[in-house]
Amino acid sequence: SRKPGADPFAYLRTTAKLKELGSRLSPPASKTSTSISLVLIESALWTRYTPASGAYATSVHAAGPMPADTVIVTAAAVVTVLLERSLTFEAATRAELVRFYGPDKGQAALRAAFACFL
Repeated sequence: SRKPGADPFAYLRTTAKLKELGSRLSPPASKTSTSISLVLIESALWTRYTPASGAYATSVHAAGPMPADTVIVTAAAVVTVLLERSLTFEAATRAELVRFYGPDKGQAALRAAFACFL
């Protein structure tokens, strides 16, 4: 039985937003651009964005990051406000609503990918 007040469609809405985020990322600079793994802290839901054919391929419900990935830690609500453009990626980063980890090269690629949300 499900918990009282639980939203049975929350997962579907969240995965749709994660896919939309992937479709709106700026194209990777090259085929060797770093993949991005994003985890939503409230659900531990991992999504990987992998450079593919001038865009990012999105894999929702990934097992986790690969060793060379740049990792983003955030919340579903932050993804929503980024998509709505009511908050920029830089503002979210400054407010520590988005945290990222990985080598400098990967962090530069991440910032380039999220340039469309500036």
